[in-house]
Amino acid sequence: MLARVFRRLFQMSFMQPVSVLPILLAILGGWGGVAAAVAAETVAAVAAIPVEVASTGQPDRKDEAAVAVDAIGSAAGLLAAGRAAEAYAALASLEAQRGGDPEFDYLLALAALESGQPTQALAPLRRVLAVEPRFDGARLELARALSARGDADGARREYQWVIAHSASATAREAATRALAGVPPGRSWRFAPVLLAGAGYDSNANASTAGEVFGFVLDPQAVQQGSPLIEVGASLAGERALPGRDGRAAVLLRGGHRAYPDASFVDQSMIDIGAGINARFGDWRAGVGLTLATGWLDGTAWFNSAWVEGALSRPIGQRWELAVAGRALALDYRQSRFELLDARRYLWGAVLQSRERAGEMSRYGVGVLGGRDDARAASSPWSNDRYGLRAFGAWPLAPRRALFGELAWLATDYFGGRGFAGLDRLDHQVTAAMGLELRAWPAPGWRITPQLRWTDSDSNVAPFRFDRFEAVVFVQRHFD
Repeated sequence: MLARVFRRLFQMSFMQPVSVLPILLAILGGWGGVAAAVAAETVAAVAAIPVEVASTGQPDRKDEAAVAVDAIGSAAGLLAAGRAAEAYAALASLEAQRGGDPEFDYLLALAALESGQPTQALAPLRRVLAVEPRFDGARLELARALSARGDADGARREYQWVIAHSASATAREAATRALAGVPPGRSWRFAPVLLAGAGYDSNANASTAGEVFGFVLDPQAVQQGSPLIEVGASLAGERALPGRDGRAAVLLRGGHRAYPDASFVDQSMIDIGAGINARFGDWRAGVGLTLATGWLDGTAWFNSAWVEGALSRPIGQRWELAVAGRALALDYRQSRFELLDARRYLWGAVLQSRERAGEMSRYGVGVLGGRDDARAASSPWSNDRYGLRAFGAWPLAPRRALFGELAWLATDYFGGRGFAGLDRLDHQVTAAMGLELRAWPAPGWRITPQLRWTDSDSNVAPFRFDRFEAVVFVQRHFD
């Protein structure tokens, strides 16, 4: 997976190159005064809830809901008075009835923690975060509970999430202080993911629509639409490193995309990568190495290797800046593709909000550039490229977000004798939008329908095309 500088928000496909540098997913990391302050505010708010008794003709009789509210208010008062064990006993008796209500679950977790029962705090806190993933107080308390159980890696992950994603400077500072007191993890944590996707591609081979120079091209060089089916799997591993909030990461992925009506562009790909990243003051920096190989219609297609580096830092309380670069060697394994063999260099920079909609930035803008240096002196495929992109994500409900992107890319080719004697210049515009449904239809699942439209203009006719893709991806995450 590319550092988020290059990652397209709408691109969930496993057939895209990626990076082992998730530095923008966890830019900085814990628990301190803010969690206590949030807890106190919540306890006070719950304790202040007025208890209304529904009239049933018997004025002294309360209905079941009112009894529960009364009991919750009493438990909040016990917790505020330092009688956490009594508060937990009172609240635990109501969990079957009120579990799933974020206010109740948060109060139950606080009572469990304060009474020395961190294990009992985990489930209610996770229920809170499933509904309100950006509730810093609940996430900080979850980190505290994990640390109390001896799960240093889990605690570090939650503190780092707050540092990377919270819009509150107070929460980030508290997380940073708490993180410094968590010992580095000693073991790797692996997270498998399975993916399946299906949809339609109006131009599976990304080719022009008809005649060029007055004659019809090879059928495989003319636009062909097709349904598409994709399957894939990945295994990501991460472990904390001592000092500078460091982390090591590994990633193994494989995927296959099939086009039933255009099987000559069926693609398979496997890649494996490793990287490390660490914090230096306000900056987080990372380096990584990835190896990849691919097949086209069942035949060996390419080998590739790339190294990359990335830097990111917060800008004030609301923004973050990230830059990244990649150097890549691309070697096609069939002689008919030899002119495409190249050394590729890519760079990018993005300014994006620290506020998130789910796991995505609410909005941002970026620039990107690069160069392909073809290995063969006679190849016309060397090029310079530069572009702009704007993206955004809008929360619709807890665990639901709409996201989109608009991008423009210019590619200026040079080398050899050009294309039919022409110096080729392409301009491409891409627009995309999608919907992310997390933890649906059950925890661990993620469904992402998305649409993408591409218009590629060129002064060389065979390279003019447009393309529309509609795909639904389903992922199953295993923690």
